[in-house]
Amino acid sequence: MLLYSDGVDGDYKSLVYKTNTGRILRIFDEGLSYNYNSKYDAGNLSPDKAYSVVHFSEVGEEYEGHSDTIYLCAFVRMSDGCVVNVSAGEQCGGGWGASSLWRSSLSINGYDLTKDLPTIDKVYKDYASGRKDLIQVSSPRVLAYFLEGTTFDNILACDPPRETNKNIYSDMLTLLERDGDASNSLKLRAIMGATGMLPTGETVQTAQPAIKIESRLPLALSVFDHGAKYGLLVPRGFLREIEAVYDDVHIEDITGDGVGEVIFHLAGDGVNSCSRVLRYESSDRSLKELVFNRGGLCNFKVRGGYIISSYKDGATWVEDIYIAEGRQVNIKMSDRCVGCGEVSRIVYPFAGSPIRSLVSDDMNFEKRTELVSTVDLSRLGFFLPLLRLSLRKNI
Repeated sequence: MLLYSDGVDGDYKSLVYKTNTGRILRIFDEGLSYNYNSKYDAGNLSPDKAYSVVHFSEVGEEYEGHSDTIYLCAFVRMSDGCVVNVSAGEQCGGGWGASSLWRSSLSINGYDLTKDLPTIDKVYKDYASGRKDLIQVSSPRVLAYFLEGTTFDNILACDPPRETNKNIYSDMLTLLERDGDASNSLKLRAIMGATGMLPTGETVQTAQPAIKIESRLPLALSVFDHGAKYGLLVPRGFLREIEAVYDDVHIEDITGDGVGEVIFHLAGDGVNSCSRVLRYESSDRSLKELVFNRGGLCNFKVRGGYIISSYKDGATWVEDIYIAEGRQVNIKMSDRCVGCGEVSRIVYPFAGSPIRSLVSDDMNFEKRTELVSTVDLSRLGFFLPLLRLSLRKNI
């Protein structure tokens, strides 16, 4: 199922796909806006419920101080979360006909949604050739070779590692590690290790542990670690605190180390959609809480190695930016009054006192810049003599 979050009806900033086993796939990249209204967009789902159309936009490259917004639509296969096609323009203005037939002014007889279906074979060949490197700059580099707005999770959904493609995935893993793409290479290595498909000469012991939800009711978790499967117990104290208030649980790697964390979503009907998190400790095969020590973890996003928690405190929106370091998360900065025009920022250095400043307002915290005020003395005019007189008296 598709889960929209971080926003209100008509404008969401986050969209993920949740599998039947509770695994979260971040099939779309960060920085996109989704035009979805839960009351009026039931028609996004095809009549046979096989596909859903997702309308989204992204801000294009800035040129001479201006940037254009690009409007796109994606078609998601609901059985596995695969984005099979991304289109633009008139194609996005169409609608569903019978079954899963998409019609528009450009495709009256129906649009072939799967004509450009992503496969690891196509992505690997393009990525290895480097043909887009000079015309599209992306970080990580592999993003340029996916369907617009999608991620590596989408390739894993569309064409998961299996016997028939394991050699191509092995070659892809080599390229990702060569390019220093730690996030995607760790993710792929963990999946290949858990399914016994690591490259020749490597053992499953080198793969990252893989956490799995065996059952939701009663809750049962397991880990595949160092070639064996073990049961995992949720700490008793933690379970007592949340068992009556959590309404969902899923596995997601939010720290970027290749090992999924166990995310418990806490029930609530307000704008603050909050979670508590357990991380896996390989040394004793246990689960321990990952503590977010300010406003908790709410409406969270993971971007560029940062974990961003966004929540409403009274009438004010706050963003706390964390980074995973070792076995914990540390807060790096907190931005208060996001959306107010001016944002109050507190930076927490490694050593020393917090640093406070005013920064500009922007959807992404990375683009908020410090506000500096200047005084034009030539405009003081009449007041300068009075200022000098005041200074003499004080002396």
